[in-house]
Amino acid sequence: MNKKQYRITNTVIFIECDNSFAILNRHPSEDGIFGVTLSFSPNSKMMDIFDQSGIIEIVSFNKNGTFTFKRKPFFETHLMIDLLTDLLEKYGN
Repeated sequence: MNKKQYRITNTVIFIECDNSFAILNRHPSEDGIFGVTLSFSPNSKMMDIFDQSGIIEIVSFNKNGTFTFKRKPFFETHLMIDLLTDLLEKYGN
């Protein structure tokens, strides 16, 4: 059974699942881009899951564990948290 923990602050949402984590920035940059930091390196297969979700569009990702995205019209924070939790459970350490 995976241990899941969520912490929400004014600036970030911290999601922890076992030994992996994701940090979702709650506020966009000036050009509307949001950021996520992962405890592992994302790959294109992982990013395709987000792109195909219909709630975000991936702008960039790198091997340092970060990716950026723009919200789509159907974006909901709780859906993004669910996607990140699924990612941590499937690909995390």
